[in-house]
Amino acid sequence: MGRLCDYDIDRYARKLKGMVTDGRYRHSVGVMETARALAAAHGADGDRASVAGLLHDLARDLSQGESDALWARYGLGAVMPQPYGFPDYGAGVDASIAHSYIGAAMAGDPEVLGITDEGVLDAIRHHTVGKANMSLLAKVVFVADYAEPGRRYAEAGMVREVASTDIDAAALMKLDRSIAETVRKGRMAAVAAMAARNWLIRGLGGPGAR
Repeated sequence: MGRLCDYDIDRYARKLKGMVTDGRYRHSVGVMETARALAAAHGADGDRASVAGLLHDLARDLSQGESDALWARYGLGAVMPQPYGFPDYGAGVDASIAHSYIGAAMAGDPEVLGITDEGVLDAIRHHTVGKANMSLLAKVVFVADYAEPGRRYAEAGMVREVASTDIDAAALMKLDRSIAETVRKGRMAAVAAMAARNWLIRGLGGPGAR
């Protein structure tokens, strides 16, 4: 893969290969390539987008028990908002959401990868449910995760088509579809996802923006 400026992408790729399944690794490479293309289209830094895209699912293949242990080890309960909006939520944070925050902590851990670029870490941290006031880099990775070519469902293709010209509209499309699927399954929606959606609608001047 080569070296991207100050980022040793080959080392990151070797580390990632040992932590995720082959399918997850292929997805991560797809997200890396898509994030780099979107960064070029929208004026973000391609090297930073590539690194965040490659590493976004660093912690995705953890079991729920492993996820709970690392959530506690990195003290994320003390620094991250409660994902479902109430402070007495007693169960472990679902690994499907927790992996974003754990992955960022692992990427920044000197004993794992030692990345110090907070923008890259923030993009990893918020790639699943998003947040209000996402940076351009974070939006690029957020959309790339949904729209990389390995995603075969029709919605991914629609987001992919929009993303090359309007990253905000593409991010909103991802959120709308992800939240609808969460509701369909009868699961709790992450507060950050709703905040991100409202923020994007306001920025795009949609219904209820004022």
